[in-house]
Amino acid sequence: MGADKDRPLSPKEVMKLFAGSWDSEMTVIPEGDPAKSQTSKMIRTRKWSPEKNFVVEQATPDALVWVLTYDPNKKNYRSVVITPEVTDNIHGSWNDAKKS
Repeated sequence: MGADKDRPLSPKEVMKLFAGSWDSEMTVIPEGDPAKSQTSKMIRTRKWSPEKNFVVEQATPDALVWVLTYDPNKKNYRSVVITPEVTDNIHGSWNDAKKS
């Protein structure tokens, strides 16, 4: 068991860290203009898709949709956040030491 805790997390184990439910506050700054910023409070609920290839969030109230997946060819994580004002594509990797 000791050696097991030292091994890197698998992509599915990393994605599992992003599944769950919690209260959240989000500020959107459309077009990068702080004068247009809007802050909203929501309940975030992230769940696995049926085949466990995606973690999907539908915020309440209906403020955003977020999707996370792992690209085995590029060996990175991809996500997209969609709000009525903004679509943001995010690519990144997981650092086991920093848990981020």
